[in-house]
Amino acid sequence: MPTSSKRQDKPAPASGAQKPRARGVGRPPSGTREAIVAAAVEEFALEGFGGARIERISKRASTSDRMLYYHFDSKESLFQAALEKVYGDMIAAESRINLEQLDPREGLRRLIAFIWRYFQENPSFISLVNAENMYGARHMLKSTRIQQSAIPQLRMVEDLLTRGVAGGNFRRDVTVVELHLTIVSLCYYYLSNAATMSHFLGYDMKQSDARDAWLTHVTRVVMDFLMLR
Repeated sequence: MPTSSKRQDKPAPASGAQKPRARGVGRPPSGTREAIVAAAVEEFALEGFGGARIERISKRASTSDRMLYYHFDSKESLFQAALEKVYGDMIAAESRINLEQLDPREGLRRLIAFIWRYFQENPSFISLVNAENMYGARHMLKSTRIQQSAIPQLRMVEDLLTRGVAGGNFRRDVTVVELHLTIVSLCYYYLSNAATMSHFLGYDMKQSDARDAWLTHVTRVVMDFLMLR
């Protein structure tokens, strides 16, 4: 004789109670990619491309190697993203300085000071660019974002140069690229080589007084080179 079993019905949910929201499968937490890239910038700046380790980057970002590889398929692509970030951050900061309303001579002085101070305050930029130069810019060549980042920088220099020439203050035989490279080279070389050159010259190039004096020197060199007398 078959036995009967009683089904116990579950109590009905209370009126107005919300059902738990289903969690997306395989969807990473918001902000994880940004945290990974920020951690990668720190790691690559300290260790270079060859010495950087994925597990340390994951730990810095408070995530897992698996989540890191969800966003980036290789260490190469992560390094490219780190380069894009440091270049993007610089362009974003530079876009916030308004030079269009200034006399071009004063605007140029402010641009020189901005580049010098930005390099000082963001040593990771110099570290990553130094590392990329060792690899022949192979990661940058794959990035249209980095290639396009030069456009707003050169436009800013072009505006100052064009207005200075029109006003009879600047020489006509200087190109935008020449002026940009002159400023960046003088700022970049000092900071990227300060450790070795301080030892070589017996002069502490990292002292704040020495750095302030170098900004004055760079400004004078650029302005004397460009100004009509």
